[in-house]
Amino acid sequence: CLPVLLREAGGIDILGLTMDFAEKKAMPMNGSLRFKPHIGLRIHADKAGVFNGINIDLISDDKRVKQIHIIREPGHVIKMPPDDYDSWLLGHIIVEPDDMNYPETQSLLFRQRFKMEIQQ
Repeated sequence: CLPVLLREAGGIDILGLTMDFAEKKAMPMNGSLRFKPHIGLRIHADKAGVFNGINIDLISDDKRVKQIHIIREPGHVIKMPPDDYDSWLLGHIIVEPDDMNYPETQSLLFRQRFKMEIQQ
């Protein structure tokens, strides 16, 4: 979720910067960028099984949520590390917190508001 987080928080296109760097173009990183605090929450499965979906109804209308990106479709087989370090990643959520006090608490509250459906 890092490229999306950088774009939302500071308007940085990391892919574009990478291409510019590869082409030896000047980098526009002169300290003038203004960042707004954001939180990137990676969604990981909490158990192995068959992914049936995620209910995001309780967070989808929250004005702090800037993006919800689910990368797995129902039927996806989840294996847990160390057997597989990729299949348990289900997506990410980008949030602009309303207050930077206790961002970890806000993250935990967001996590409690969506439900993963995984059949063992």
